[in-house]
Amino acid sequence: MKQMEPKVSIILVNYNGWKDTIECLESLAQAEYENLGVIVVDNGSTDGSAVRIKEYIEGKTRVSLLISPVNHGFSGGNNQGIRAAIQAGAEYIVLLNNDTVVKNDFLTYAIQTAGDDLSAGIVTGKILYYSEPDTIWYAGGSLLKRSGVAIHKGYGEADRGQRDVVEETGFVTGCFMVLTKACIERVGFLPEEYFLYCEDTAYCHEVLCAGLKLIYDYRSVVYHKISAAASRDSRGCIYYSVRNTLLVHKKYDSGNWLFYVFYTYFLIKQVLSGRWDSRTVAKAVRDYRQQKTGKERYEKGEKL
Repeated sequence: MKQMEPKVSIILVNYNGWKDTIECLESLAQAEYENLGVIVVDNGSTDGSAVRIKEYIEGKTRVSLLISPVNHGFSGGNNQGIRAAIQAGAEYIVLLNNDTVVKNDFLTYAIQTAGDDLSAGIVTGKILYYSEPDTIWYAGGSLLKRSGVAIHKGYGEADRGQRDVVEETGFVTGCFMVLTKACIERVGFLPEEYFLYCEDTAYCHEVLCAGLKLIYDYRSVVYHKISAAASRDSRGCIYYSVRNTLLVHKKYDSGNWLFYVFYTYFLIKQVLSGRWDSRTVAKAVRDYRQQKTGKERYEKGEKL
């Protein structure tokens, strides 16, 4: 008799991206893992996403939809899904970006790895570019000391098997996280003060501080819809990246003054090169100093 698989809930947070979400759901429908449910959280979309997704999932028993009237940010949206997954009795909770597609066996390996190590907090896998499936976006990671800066291992490399290992890692991207029950019990929910960006960095710090492991398993493969040539230089990206990097560093390594020296040099270089807008960087630094959260700025309708 086949042993029952642990119950897994996958959470997709959707914000004005119903086409990507539906393609992700279609790939998840092909997953070999059977004891699986999907929770879609529509995070205050304004493009009719909730209606489109609701129509798509009609009659699909493994998929449910939670509709939030407002955008609670990456962490807030995922936390709504985590609460629903806990209530549904999930043994593992998977946070997965809605702009991904997965290999049909991606979950089998991740859950197996998580179950083999009782000290596992988060398990993740190899993330390749959707548009360039032979190119690595993430294959494990590291945190620079205890700062707010996280590094993707293998970033931009051609995938020739050089990152094919199962090992502990220093950072797991929020694009794909398999949270264990121990992780939820000891660490709790994702921090919502960041609103967007760096919440995964902060959460990894908390998981490691709780004595749990971050594990990378190359066999669990996800394809992410982000072009290798895509720019991360929009005002929103700049603002949240700068503000939240400073916030994470202050929380976890405020005594490391060298970080501020190097990060200030980095910001000046980005501005002088014309790559980053000086006013946006200044707003991010000012809001950090005033302890104004990204969530507060969004809820007040303040423009960047």
